Amino acid sequence: LTWVFENGCPLKDEHCREGNWFLRTLSPVKDSIDARTTAVLVVSKDITENKKAEQLLVENEKKYRTMFEFFPQTIVLIDKNGKILDVNERINEWLGYKPSEILEMNLFSVPFFTKESKKIVKKNFSKMLLNKMIPPYEIEILTKRDEKRDGVVYTTPLRNEQKEIIADLMVISDITK
Repeated sequence: LTWVFENGCPLKDEHCREGNWFLRTLSPVKDSIDARTTAVLVVSKDITENKKAEQLLVENEKKYRTMFEFFPQTIVLIDKNGKILDVNERINEWLGYKPSEILEMNLFSVPFFTKESKKIVKKNFSKMLLNKMIPPYEIEILTKRDEKRDGVVYTTPLRNEQKEIIADLMVISDITK
């Protein structure tokens, strides 16, 4: 309150009282003659439900991030243009690539698909965008040290509330013998 009086500027803050959260807006009321602050208008809105929803989102993000990172297979999340949005740490353990090395790359320009595998992945990615079911399929992959590995790919489209495809979730299991 004092700050708004002294500075003549509005202020917003969140505060908790007795377990309920409030968004408080403090607005200066100025004298029409000399424009000095003569009063402060305080508007308070209960945002407890918003805070609970926010906390739930944070907890869910932590839970799903933990599952994503500790999943035993390589997981790659790709947008519908082929850009890699996320990849778990298994890529490093399996192929020697750090997630940061391939993050935001185009799926079809990553260095680990063989020429033949790139064709197969591209064909199946296109089918997925056309709402076709993609059964698991095998590909050959190269590690950072140029060693060949075999993988089986499971893929599923991710959809928004309007049922439009927004991304592809690709899980690759190492089946190298």
